[in-house]
Amino acid sequence: MSEFVRRLEQTSRVKSQPLGFGVANRVKSLPLIVVAEMREINAEAIGAAVDAKADALLFNLADPVGQADTLGHAVPSGEMIPWGVRLQTCEVEGVSKLIESGCDYIVIAAETPAQILADEKLGKVIESDTSMSDGLAKSLEDIRVDALMIVDARGWAPLTVGQLMHCQRLTAFSRKPALVRLAGSCGDLEPLWDAGVRGLVVEMRGENSMALMRSVREAIEKLPGSNNRPGKAPRPLLPHVSIAREREGGQKGC
Repeated sequence: MSEFVRRLEQTSRVKSQPLGFGVANRVKSLPLIVVAEMREINAEAIGAAVDAKADALLFNLADPVGQADTLGHAVPSGEMIPWGVRLQTCEVEGVSKLIESGCDYIVIAAETPAQILADEKLGKVIESDTSMSDGLAKSLEDIRVDALMIVDARGWAPLTVGQLMHCQRLTAFSRKPALVRLAGSCGDLEPLWDAGVRGLVVEMRGENSMALMRSVREAIEKLPGSNNRPGKAPRPLLPHVSIAREREGGQKGC
């Protein structure tokens, strides 16, 4: 399994250690992961993200396949931090090259060739804005993607009621954990967590990026985590079109 996906799935889970006589020692894991996004391969920025305890790295490059070897050498192997790339389009051979260089996951779009989904070694995050329909979101449940990155051009702080509704709707219908990209400030994270968001993407660009990374980490550590109904799974409200049709059919038969 992808290390990035494993960390994403561990958010807000309560682990039990077999100590004592039938009494589990409950250990809280952090309810959100932090992904440091970079638009260039910069050793200083990578080191700063690692020092800030980022859970994963994401490289948003013009030609990630062409820079695969450089990426493989730039990310410290001893840090055990998963890294991925944003991939608009790519051939299977290019994906193999990324995997050989150490790539752990990819962020794809609807236009990405579907054959890439067949590779089970990589974690896969599909990117979409809030306009995705309920039907398309529902289709993700049976497609080989691990998470959904919800994009909103206006940013996520301050968080609006409309954004919260879209997050809840998309995670409910897709039954996938979501990630959102933060810029400027982190705002209130608990409503996002309640709506199914499990990862925050922070761009490592500019003087304020490290301050934002620290504030995000501090805000995450203050979240209730395991007390926030970790077993709760969002349930989509499906339309009752089929029931209405059955009734119509029964009336015609009479």
